[in-house]
Amino acid sequence: KFTPGGGKVILKIRRQESELVLSVSDTGVGIPEKDHHKVFEKFGQSENPLSRTYEGTGLGLAFVKEVITQMGGRIELQSEVGKGSCFSVILSLANII
Repeated sequence: KFTPGGGKVILKIRRQESELVLSVSDTGVGIPEKDHHKVFEKFGQSENPLSRTYEGTGLGLAFVKEVITQMGGRIELQSEVGKGSCFSVILSLANII
């Protein structure tokens, strides 16, 4: 929803030593660094005017973070306004095999 027409969303899955890394990246609006923590909070959303065009409750990433944490993993965000975002879920292979 935050990637304009003609943009890309890419899913990558890779093994990195003893971890499984699932990454979703896009060429969307991006998230200002000052708002990175907000997108993982319940009802939290970026204050980026480009993203405020879209409706949403701000619960999705909070739920994802909770599930990943319960599995002993972590979620990371890299983003640049106007260029897109990459969310990576990192799980220990020992916890999922």
